Amino acid sequence: MAEKIKRRARVGPPQPSGKVLKRQDRDIETCAEAQEFPLLPGRFFAPLLDIKETTKYRKRRNWMKHEPYPVPDKNGVISRRAPVLFAPDLIKTRDEWRTENIFGLTDTGYRLLKSEGRAHRQYVTDGEHELHRLMRSTVGASLKIAVRKHGWTWITKDQLLDHPKCPPETAKAKSPLMLTLPDKRRLEMDDLYRWQTTERIYKTYFFEANRSTEDTWTYGKKHSSLEEKVRRYDIVFDQLLYEAHFGIKGKPMVLFVTLYESEIPAMLEMVNAVSRFPDRYLLRAKPYFDSKTWKVPPLMTDLFTDPWQSVKGPVFLNR
Repeated sequence: MAEKIKRRARVGPPQPSGKVLKRQDRDIETCAEAQEFPLLPGRFFAPLLDIKETTKYRKRRNWMKHEPYPVPDKNGVISRRAPVLFAPDLIKTRDEWRTENIFGLTDTGYRLLKSEGRAHRQYVTDGEHELHRLMRSTVGASLKIAVRKHGWTWITKDQLLDHPKCPPETAKAKSPLMLTLPDKRRLEMDDLYRWQTTERIYKTYFFEANRSTEDTWTYGKKHSSLEEKVRRYDIVFDQLLYEAHFGIKGKPMVLFVTLYESEIPAMLEMVNAVSRFPDRYLLRAKPYFDSKTWKVPPLMTDLFTDPWQSVKGPVFLNR
C-alpha cells in the first residue's frame, strides 16, 4: 500500500468572533506604520516597531484585520466599530493564503490615528496598482529599518513637509511629491526617502518603482518611458527645483528599482546617453513584484548595505 503524503491544510482567515478589541498603545504604533507604508507584509511590523515578532503580537495584528475596533469621535464618544487593518483585494485573487499576510490601513484605522493625533497626509495615488504600492512600501520600510539599525535618523515625509523651510504651497498640496516644470510638464515621483547621518548630513532620495510596465526609451511624443522620467529629473536637478519645492539643499539622487538584473544594462546605457547628471541615478533589481509571479517580499535591508549600480560603478547608501 502506497504511503499517504501528509499535506499541510490550508487555513483560511480567522472569522470575526463578534468581540470588540480594546485599545492598546502598540495598536496605534502598528497603524502608524501601516499609514506611512500603505501595504506591508506582516514580517515588517516587528522590526519597524523595534520589538520581537511574538505569537501574541502576530495574533493581535491579525485580529486587528478581522475584529471591530472602537474609535472615538472628536468628543470622545465611540462612534465607529470596524477593523483597522485590511488585506488587499486585487492581489488576493492570486492566492488567498498569501495575502492574508499583507496589511493596509482602513478608513477606521485612519480615524483611530486621527483621534490619537497621529494621522498624517495620505500618499496613496488614485489608480495605483497594488503591486506598485507594495513595492514602494516594502522598499521604503526596508530602508527605514536599515537606516535606524545603522544609528542614523529616518525622516518621514511629514517631517520634511512640516519643516519651516518647506514652502506652504507644497506642504498643503494634494500631491506634494509632484513638481511642476517650467514648461508646465509635471514630474510625480513614486516616493521620497530622507535620513540624517551621525555627522548631521542629510541624504535625500527620490524613488521610482519600475515594474517593467514602461519602455526604457521614448517612442513618440505621448509615450511614457524611463527616458522621459530621466529627462524631467534632469530639469529638476539643473534648475534646483527641489530646493524651491521642498526647501532642501544638497544633491538628491534617484533610486530606480526594477524587476530583473537583465534590465539594468539597458537602463544604465540610456541614463549615460541622455542625462547631464548620470551619476545621480542608482539602480537595483528586485523580482518579487512581477504581476504574474509575484511573491511576498522579505526584508530588503540589503538595499541599504549592498551596492547599487550606476554609470560610474557601485554606490553604497550607508556611506
